[in-house]
Amino acid sequence: MVQKNQLLVVGTVICFVLLGCAKKMDPKVVFFIEQTYEAMDRGAFNAALAFTDSARAYGDTYAETYFLRGRIYTELARFELADSAYRKAIEMDNSMQGAWLNRGNLAIRDGDVRGALAYYLKEEEKHPTSNVYLQIGRAYAQLGVADSAQFAYENAIELDTTRATLYMRLGELYREQGEIEKAIEYTQRGVDLEPENINYFYAIGSLLNVAGQAEKAVSYLEPFVQENPWHYWSHYNLGQAYQRLGDDEASSRYLSRADSLQGVQSEIDHWQGMAESNPQHLMLWIRFIHALRKAGNDRDAQRAERIMYSISPEYLLGGFTDELVNQQHNVALLRLSSGEVEEAIEIYRSLLRQYPDNPALWLNLGVSYAAHGRIVQARQSWEVATKYNRNFARAHRYMQDLDMAFYNPEAPGNS
Repeated sequence: MVQKNQLLVVGTVICFVLLGCAKKMDPKVVFFIEQTYEAMDRGAFNAALAFTDSARAYGDTYAETYFLRGRIYTELARFELADSAYRKAIEMDNSMQGAWLNRGNLAIRDGDVRGALAYYLKEEEKHPTSNVYLQIGRAYAQLGVADSAQFAYENAIELDTTRATLYMRLGELYREQGEIEKAIEYTQRGVDLEPENINYFYAIGSLLNVAGQAEKAVSYLEPFVQENPWHYWSHYNLGQAYQRLGDDEASSRYLSRADSLQGVQSEIDHWQGMAESNPQHLMLWIRFIHALRKAGNDRDAQRAERIMYSISPEYLLGGFTDELVNQQHNVALLRLSSGEVEEAIEIYRSLLRQYPDNPALWLNLGVSYAAHGRIVQARQSWEVATKYNRNFARAHRYMQDLDMAFYNPEAPGNS
């Protein structure tokens, strides 16, 4: 998602030991674990959880199943459930690769840096990989122990000299210490290893800007801004770089845009925190997604849509008596859980052309619209649902929740 939430995906380890364990497993368990991976790759997290349930039905003694559940719950921002799953995996296999590491990632996300470091060191005892040393370095950096952080990053690089992230982290550490030239040196190595990674352009561009190399900074910041028009700091840095180059027109344009984005970024951060703190509340996710789309950040909005539907599928009505309608509803649910919202919307619109007086279909169409940021159409759909069922409590509640989520105290009549 946005930058502060990258720990949801960064550092999560695929359990390659599955390949070694598969021969000892019941073939049915192996099958369902393979299906779990495929569902996760599609972003269909509900289906992935269901497959792990099926795997446990044929054998509830495999640590790998709980490890996968931990990964899924992490993706769904259900962090307590994720930690519980990793603990269960460790109870079954104390040397389970990735379990201690991922528990550390959850702890560091909650601000328990020392606890995270303890988990990372446990992982290091049995699996001293570059990824472990990367996370150890991050923990020491947050604790302000720069020499230990540097040592950990250097160990990680020694184990894997081709991994760009390691150089980027070491460059970031040097920047925090005020050693800009060293920061540029290591960050540039990371960029050179992954020249197609546009996200690294901001890191090197902002460093070059600090070092007074404005022209070179612009060459990196310009393409980053084009790909991330919602990013506040890149616009600010680019405006400063143009100012140093004496291009007042370009400088004014980017600095003005940065000013307008500052409030947008604050709004995104606010609703992200609200949604993650109350993951079962659909409207908070809708508000977060709306903020992302308003800023032009469609990539993160699509990922948030997948998480939202996997967390709260109960907001949709199912169990239709008509077999065709029920079948199409299930297809729509799969599309929604995979982030293919437009496809789900079209399924419900198509069904409503055949069954225009079905309030449940109107309700589901409204939920789909709301997730895609089409708030007006969502409310209109729920209003139609109440037209065909005046006592449709769920539709009335959704409209009230939507109005509360988008309530503007500065609007006329809301003083």
